[in-house]
Amino acid sequence: LHYPLRRQRQMCIRDRFIYEGVNASFWTKFNKVVAYMSGEQFEKYKKWIVNYNQTVQYYDLWNVFSDYPNGTQFVNAVDCFEFVWRSLQYLKSIGSKVTVKSLKQCSISLLAKEKPSMLNENDPLVKSKVSGFYAKLSKEIQHKSLAALLDVINAVVLENQFIIRLQKNYYLVSLHKPWVSFIWDDKPLF
Repeated sequence: LHYPLRRQRQMCIRDRFIYEGVNASFWTKFNKVVAYMSGEQFEKYKKWIVNYNQTVQYYDLWNVFSDYPNGTQFVNAVDCFEFVWRSLQYLKSIGSKVTVKSLKQCSISLLAKEKPSMLNENDPLVKSKVSGFYAKLSKEIQHKSLAALLDVINAVVLENQFIIRLQKNYYLVSLHKPWVSFIWDDKPLF
């Protein structure tokens, strides 16, 4: 198993917005073997992946912290990196040899005043607000690169609020400046 996974780019990135402007060596420069497994372990891992995909049906891009790195974490993103961490934890649990204790992780964290509150999507006004927010976000993202993400966030933040989706529900995040933190840091696996 290699990190980042060879197909991670295809699994995680659906359009050019995410990786445009990112140095291509990001995907290959730090590749290293992080685990060894037997054929039997691989067969178990394939079944685990099917179960994982049924359980975690959507990527949730946003971590939400009161402050980073020393604040309370309100929401843990379920993204490509999280998938790799859970995979390695599973592989270790079935006896695979995991050769690392931590890996670098890149993530985007929203900075919130309080725990995000779930929105009532049955309310037509709330549904309209969510639709309007994501329509504006989609418009801002078009033809922009990862480097412009902060500009996108600034353009869609309305009254220090941002709307995130966690699996099938939407949540309102009350932000505090600087609203977002970009993180490239070692994260322990176990």
